[in-house]
Amino acid sequence: MTLDAAVYLHAPDAVLTRRLLDRAGQGGRADDVADVIQHRLEVYAEATGPLVPYYTERGILVAVDADQPPDAVTAGIQARLSGLSLTPARE
Repeated sequence: MTLDAAVYLHAPDAVLTRRLLDRAGQGGRADDVADVIQHRLEVYAEATGPLVPYYTERGILVAVDADQPPDAVTAGIQARLSGLSLTPARE
């Protein structure tokens, strides 16, 4: 499989932590507690973080600031993807 784009939604760890703690307060996951969230962010940085420079070097990383309202994030994704020459999906 060849990728035409890799979408990377980025936000500061403090924002992600706050969102997950808020989710926990609204009946979210039982493991949405500060120390577990911190560990998940560390695992993400170690395991997935290296893909950011890899896809950047390939010229297919679509980075979007996720620290904004959902509609703005969606618009950012759509705007960045519309500027790419994407290969049509095969059936």
